[in-house]
Amino acid sequence: MRGSSVAQHRIPRVYACYLLRSLSKPNQTYVGSTPDPARRLRQHNGLVKNGAFYTRMARPWTMDVVVYGFPSKLAALQFEWSWQSPHLSRHLRVCDQPGGSLATYAGRSAEPLFPATRRTSKSRSGHTRVRQRSTSEPEHKFAVLRALLASEPFCCWDLHVALYSEYAFGVWRYMERAHPDRYQLSRITRRPLPAAYPSLSCDFRGVLGDRAPLTYDERAAWPRLPEAGVRSVTQKRAGAKGAVKEYVWDEPTPPARDAETMGLSWDEWRAAPTGSIPWSAKPQRDPFEAAYIVCL
Repeated sequence: MRGSSVAQHRIPRVYACYLLRSLSKPNQTYVGSTPDPARRLRQHNGLVKNGAFYTRMARPWTMDVVVYGFPSKLAALQFEWSWQSPHLSRHLRVCDQPGGSLATYAGRSAEPLFPATRRTSKSRSGHTRVRQRSTSEPEHKFAVLRALLASEPFCCWDLHVALYSEYAFGVWRYMERAHPDRYQLSRITRRPLPAAYPSLSCDFRGVLGDRAPLTYDERAAWPRLPEAGVRSVTQKRAGAKGAVKEYVWDEPTPPARDAETMGLSWDEWRAAPTGSIPWSAKPQRDPFEAAYIVCL
């Protein structure tokens, strides 16, 4: 008789969810999951086979954020789906409505923290179809990520966050300053969370280790981020008179992508937390060698 697999379960060494940002279309992002972030990035960029169909038209991509420490592959897939579809996830519902209860968030009747923002799209045949979707802007994805990390059950899993660009660190710190006590209590049941949660580490060399980090320039008052010259539609609307916030989550996103607006000084950039990242120690195979092996 075969024994139960539950007793033999082991937490995978690495199974991660990640956020990609397009370098050719700066307001386009992609959320996925993988046991090997470095290899998955090469796949999305077309260096290795089996990349996602959705990402082929917006190459090259950079991986800004990786969330890891999930107890199983299924847990990572649940987190990934909620990150992709915050307007549908039952974990991202308003739970402090007047006269409501803590159980309300588990149902579909409660108001979503991040309502759908895109309601029409074009099919491949050119027909217009109505479909509720969440915006793909990078700042919005950061807001959803921080809401998920504060919500049950994900806040009970001791997850780790790795940031791979100065821009990602700047957005994270901008939102963190608005609510420095965000992760002291869980969002729904108000249970105390560990003091060091979520564990944060930065490696500005990128997932593949081939990215050149910013260098200190004493003539510049603020770090010069490559993303500073582009703004999203939401950021352009934010300065307009009578602009309305598009979601209920109470952490503001930066109105621009330059270091001065995000408050990312040289001192804060130098003080970015570093730590051991599981897949960083893996030897990186040459992309052409990897492509050759896949073809065998």
